[in-house]
Amino acid sequence: MKYLQKFGKSLTFPISCLPISTILIGLGYFFQKINFNFFEMLSQILIFSGETIILNLPLLFVIGVSFGLAKEKDISVVLSGIICWVIFQKMLTSEFISFILHKNFFDFYYDANNVFIAIISGIISSNCYNKFKNLKFNETFSFFSGKRFGFIISVLISISFALILIILLPFINNLFKIFSNFIIKSGAFGAGIYGFFNRFLIPTGLHHTLNTVFLFDTIGLNDMGNFWLNNDLTGQTGIYMTGFYPITIFALPAAALAIYKTAKKENKKFIAKTLLVSSLSCVLTGITETIEFAFLTISPWLYFLHCILTGFSMIICAILPIRAGFSLSGGLIDLIFSASTPLAKNIVYILPIGLIFFTIYYFLFKIAIIKFNLKTIGRNDLIKNKKEDDFSLFAKNIIEGLGGEKNIKSVDNCVTRLRIEIENKDLINAEKIKKCNVSGIFYPTEKNIHIVIGNNVQFIANEIRKILNK
Repeated sequence: MKYLQKFGKSLTFPISCLPISTILIGLGYFFQKINFNFFEMLSQILIFSGETIILNLPLLFVIGVSFGLAKEKDISVVLSGIICWVIFQKMLTSEFISFILHKNFFDFYYDANNVFIAIISGIISSNCYNKFKNLKFNETFSFFSGKRFGFIISVLISISFALILIILLPFINNLFKIFSNFIIKSGAFGAGIYGFFNRFLIPTGLHHTLNTVFLFDTIGLNDMGNFWLNNDLTGQTGIYMTGFYPITIFALPAAALAIYKTAKKENKKFIAKTLLVSSLSCVLTGITETIEFAFLTISPWLYFLHCILTGFSMIICAILPIRAGFSLSGGLIDLIFSASTPLAKNIVYILPIGLIFFTIYYFLFKIAIIKFNLKTIGRNDLIKNKKEDDFSLFAKNIIEGLGGEKNIKSVDNCVTRLRIEIENKDLINAEKIKKCNVSGIFYPTEKNIHIVIGNNVQFIANEIRKILNK
């Protein structure tokens, strides 16, 4: 599980490069509507630049996965991943497949420049690096020790794996076509299934892995790439993105409002800033974890209902039809820039749908919190720091709640949460951690704990590392 979580985080690195492509393409199509030579030229430059980022997305995944899974951040593991990827690009062509199998496979086309091959390349390079980085040979062969040996092995494994794929690819390709065709033919229902599992997997951090299947060119769906490259897939392009907008812009902020309204009177002022910042982040960027974890661990069944409602939002937007895209997580910024693209359709309908979901979420959460006395943020006693941005004091309180410095093995963080490996789960004082105004606590395994902080998580993580390294 720990490896899968680290893998999920590594996928966020290349994804985080996508918002700039959204801005460039969105502005490009906006300026294209202005009938003036300068703006026509500018629009082509912007669109071309944005599309270049998307077309080279597999290379970004190679770098992200190689670097993210490596135990030490070394440039050699990235170079190794790129070499592995280049090997796959050369070997997995119809010409080379025909040469190896002595059959005419020129009618079988496989584009190895995809996210799936990129991820495989990153996994091979990072694992070889982690396995052999400290390997030592005698003086005669010392040149091939450590990182260099890991690089050699990664190349050999890539060649071997490519040969295996050459035999399996026609069969795998057919399976992918069957699966992707099933999802495409399922239409709105398929989008709903994806929306449900996208939210359902957030606690594990594995939703990024699921996204690579539907949003990127892993099995041919490539919904995000097709939308921004203006490739309309029989009217389906965008259905795996559009339905998130009513949830991120309207529904979850409504849940935050319900949490604020039901908090203790003396705590409302203290939690207002946290919930406001979380809501703005959700609305503008589509980063939802801070709000979601505010009720996930307290009421899993309420979170499960949130997953179902997200699926319904996806289905409704797909049926109407409404089409919009995003490159980060589906916030207002993404919506604004996707509105001017050629495949955007009926975006104005997101407003009434969003208002309906806002109403549903607000009353649903408010009634549930009061009726079942759910201890959401603000309904318990909080540790109120004299200075709200005193990250050092915040970090000290977190460390105490984790059972002290000796109980912490490693500290990492993603966009909104701390990912901490511990020695003994029994030493954790969850109530003390919750009093630090965190949105939620989650235990993926016995040795790992996730603490949802919000957008300031990197500063908290840095302070904890400073304390642990003293």
